[in-house]
Amino acid sequence: MKNYILKFKYQFLFICSLILVRQLFLMASNFLNADAITILTDNSLNKFIKIMILLTITWSIIITIDRIVKVREEVFVQDVGINIKDTLSNALINSDIENYKENSAGIYQSWLNNDIQIIQNKGIRNIFSIIYSVSGMVFSLVALITYHWLISLITIVGTLLIIYLPKLFNNKLHNMGEVVTKENERYVSSLEETIHGYDTYFSLNKLSMIPKRINRSSKELKLAFVKQSKLESNFYMVNFGLNVLFQVLLVFVTGYLVIKDNLAIGSVAAVGMFANLVFDGMSQIGYKLSFIKSVTPIFLKFDKFISRCKKNYPENAIPSQSILFKINNLCFNFDDKQIFKDFNLTIHRGSKYLVHGESGAGKSTLFKIITGQLKNYTGLVEYNGVDIKTIPVKQIFDDLTLIQQEPFIFSGTVKDNIVIDDIIDDNEVGKYLEKVGIPNHIEFLNKEVGSQGENLSGGQKQRIAIARALYNNKNILLIDEGTSALDKESAEYLESMLLNNKDLTILMISHNVSDNISKLFDYSIKITNQF
Repeated sequence: MKNYILKFKYQFLFICSLILVRQLFLMASNFLNADAITILTDNSLNKFIKIMILLTITWSIIITIDRIVKVREEVFVQDVGINIKDTLSNALINSDIENYKENSAGIYQSWLNNDIQIIQNKGIRNIFSIIYSVSGMVFSLVALITYHWLISLITIVGTLLIIYLPKLFNNKLHNMGEVVTKENERYVSSLEETIHGYDTYFSLNKLSMIPKRINRSSKELKLAFVKQSKLESNFYMVNFGLNVLFQVLLVFVTGYLVIKDNLAIGSVAAVGMFANLVFDGMSQIGYKLSFIKSVTPIFLKFDKFISRCKKNYPENAIPSQSILFKINNLCFNFDDKQIFKDFNLTIHRGSKYLVHGESGAGKSTLFKIITGQLKNYTGLVEYNGVDIKTIPVKQIFDDLTLIQQEPFIFSGTVKDNIVIDDIIDDNEVGKYLEKVGIPNHIEFLNKEVGSQGENLSGGQKQRIAIARALYNNKNILLIDEGTSALDKESAEYLESMLLNNKDLTILMISHNVSDNISKLFDYSIKITNQF
């Protein structure tokens, strides 16, 4: 957490300075309250009015500072949260695909939403609460010492006891924080899986399972939160009990000293207020520290992921060669099943390859290997003469894209899905839609696609995916049943357009290629699982 706070150190120091000034004015108000009570016993109305005026001014300043602090604190909390999100997002884009796929999309969603909210609310906000408590406690301790040595002794003993108390709960609170974090991740992941499985539940006439699964996951999450709440409540009760005990003791002792004429009567009120700031401050410090420590597992998890992503291979310029991919003696097993054994293949730049074979033979696996997404194989796979295991995956995708049977479509317009945040004239983008067989492109470009392309047909999604690849100047296309949702005529048009482009290197998986299209391929690769 410290590293993120230091990025906004000037904001942080400004807020801390305001808090300290505020607490000093609060101390002044306590002394003024004590003087007001003492003056009342002397029946001095003029002095009482003067003190009331000073109190009004003091509290006006306190309220003004509180307003400024509240706003600046919120800005700071949100800035830190955004910075953490940016750090995680950058780690994700620098991550190898195998690192990324260690977690589901739901887990990352939980990190960027729930976990960061926990950091903001339980971690960062409580830092400022502790600054309030520490400053109030220190200033009040100094004030209490000025009254009487017995008051000082009781204050110091009580403070030491309350300082020691959190140590009894720290480990339990830390462990409970880990449990809650993991349970929250499981809940989000289960929720995502349940919702995405709607079609399957529907086809099996098992829609009643959706609320059952959500309810079960919710109850498990509830149980974790309840256990955490019970532990935090126990800690708070013990803290509060000691707080009240020592405050009552101090007020009693102060009252005794007043009766013995050692202190002014206003001292009872002042000591009570200062004692409350000391002991309540100590209770709050321990309580708030437990919250801050509960977010430690989240930061450890983030740091581990970010560190793993930083181990990525350095990007070095790879000169283009006529031989794009070269595979020598490739062996790969999936579970106990052997997919490839001593497999060899050379892919030339600008050539067109038809990849076919039975389902499960390894066609899609081959695509994952040559794009660096799978590295647990033996043998040698080279990209432009360089061992693909030594190249960052994202560098391979600088010139390559994978067009799948069900391409991902972002919410927004058709244009948004093609240009991906580029600012470009509609007519220029429309040229790529015309290439993929979509007329009246201007109207279609501004069509809202809906969530995950719900307003589009399967064929339109595939056309958009191909247009996106062409617009982004991808010269290597790996097409995995990328035209399967189109009718025969449209599929042949698109396949012909791509295969006749001499600048493109194409590897296409297809189970249904017409004779006219098959003639346009330079090579046919049949993958047969013989093992």
